Amino acid sequence: MFNIFKAKRDADKMFKLYERALNTANKYLPIKLGPGNAQIASAMLNEILSEDVFRGNGVELFRSENRQLIEEKARKVMKDDLTLREVMAKTLWVKWLLDKAFNRIASVATLENGWAYQIYSSEYPMPTLEEYESIVTNFEKKMEFELGKYLMEHSRGGR
Repeated sequence: MFNIFKAKRDADKMFKLYERALNTANKYLPIKLGPGNAQIASAMLNEILSEDVFRGNGVELFRSENRQLIEEKARKVMKDDLTLREVMAKTLWVKWLLDKAFNRIASVATLENGWAYQIYSSEYPMPTLEEYESIVTNFEKKMEFELGKYLMEHSRGGR
């Protein structure tokens, strides 16, 4: 029998994992790109997600004015960084699911027509709740490791 309360809990948990994945990616990518690249990192994530999810500080304008450069950098980082690729490919599915659930027809169409979804949706199928939780948790651990490495490299003692 269908348990509506379990379905609601699972949906809430999936949404929270989605937020964690995006927040971690928004911290992780500037670390990987190096100092002074927070704006381009947010624009790259927006490009991957086919929507301006990260807003403010001129990110939307920067993305629109530098679309080709942003797309090239986003494609390269998705190709080169297996951990980021996996979490973002699975996050694209979760975004698709959330947009469908909230009847955001235009967002679903934009996502489905985006290069990242078209390239990675078949290679990385929609995750189960447990799988997505594991992927997001592992990504958070990698971000913490990369942050520690970054701090060591850019601190006064690390030079």
